[in-house]
Amino acid sequence: MMSQTGDRNQRALVVGAMAAAVILLLTYVVTPWVEVRQRLEKLEGQLSAAGGESVREQAYRLRLARAVPAFAMPGGEDAQRLRFLRSFSEQVKQAGLGLAGMPQYRGQSPVEGDLGVKLLRLECQGKCKVAQALDVLARLYENPDLVAVEEMALRCVSDNREDWELSLTVSTFAEQEEGS
Repeated sequence: MMSQTGDRNQRALVVGAMAAAVILLLTYVVTPWVEVRQRLEKLEGQLSAAGGESVREQAYRLRLARAVPAFAMPGGEDAQRLRFLRSFSEQVKQAGLGLAGMPQYRGQSPVEGDLGVKLLRLECQGKCKVAQALDVLARLYENPDLVAVEEMALRCVSDNREDWELSLTVSTFAEQEEGS
């Protein structure tokens, strides 16, 4: 008889403790969270009414901007070559790379599919430090005409481990003429 009463009391204490835990959870965690969410939705509504674009749309646009930082539609072959050469040379100069001559175009190839563009490859070589090479690679994606880094080679050329030789091939699109 005694053990049965003890079990009941024990169960009552466990159920009471669980109920107290649920009440505390609702009071101190769930209710403030719901209030914060309501306040956030209200502020989002005010921002979207003022700006015309919701916060979620702005966040989506920012994610896209990070994935594709810059893009320009390709022009004719000659204009595109010159524009890409200028922007690429400026980036190389900002990084402080010592190029051995001007960057040279190394061939072109049609792009698979019917896109109406062809791929132009620009190759350059020069001496640099590793930090300069990494700086060029980090900034290349700011170039709106860049399609891809096709090849990159970094070789130590002397006993001085700070001097490196960089060979870099990058590519861009150019409009394909109707006849080709």
